[in-house]
Amino acid sequence: MIKIINYSILLYSVCLVQFGLTKKVNAFTVELFKSTTPIESLSDADALIGGTNLESTSSGSYDIIDFRDVAYGTPWGHSDIDNFFPGTTGNPNINNYAVLVTTTIEITSADDWTFLTSGDDGVRLRIDGFDVIKDDALHPTQDNLGTINLAVGEYDLELVLFENFGVGSLELWAAQETQTTYNSNFQLVGDVANGGIAEVPFDFSPSLGIVLCFGFWGLNQFYKNSK
Repeated sequence: MIKIINYSILLYSVCLVQFGLTKKVNAFTVELFKSTTPIESLSDADALIGGTNLESTSSGSYDIIDFRDVAYGTPWGHSDIDNFFPGTTGNPNINNYAVLVTTTIEITSADDWTFLTSGDDGVRLRIDGFDVIKDDALHPTQDNLGTINLAVGEYDLELVLFENFGVGSLELWAAQETQTTYNSNFQLVGDVANGGIAEVPFDFSPSLGIVLCFGFWGLNQFYKNSK
């Protein structure tokens, strides 16, 4: 069977993406790695993410980072949204796993920015390879804060959580200027509607977009003239 490609639709889609007419959503990639052995540190988590003692993996795309692995009890952390981690249902909860979160964030105001993680157990937050937060301990849900000066631009963000036993949870917040504790200045990263830092789901250069737009336009004209 021969399929005819509608180049008009392709042209329209490419130009929608290029000129920002599509909605940017679900920019966090979240991966859960289940271990066959106990996970007690960030080094254990890194090894597991690399494939050591790996039992299974699950992944998903999300607007914000606000998770737990159990369906009962009061909300953990500071938000009551509490999604379940990828591949989990909340009943029963799971143990001995690592979570890897990746995205690109966009800073529109140059300033000191304070990031806050609320997690059980340990976490590590890296921005462009720099450790902003590093918590390598076993504990109930607790806050960790780290401040970094960021210029206007885009930055790679990586967040790792490890969970040993019991309830696991993870939230990611940010606020301008130096903060020493959670307060109303913090917004979930990705919650743009409420003032949170935006994520960038893809990087599509203007020059490439123009080339593709004209290229698909030419193919569309060729297809019309050849009928």
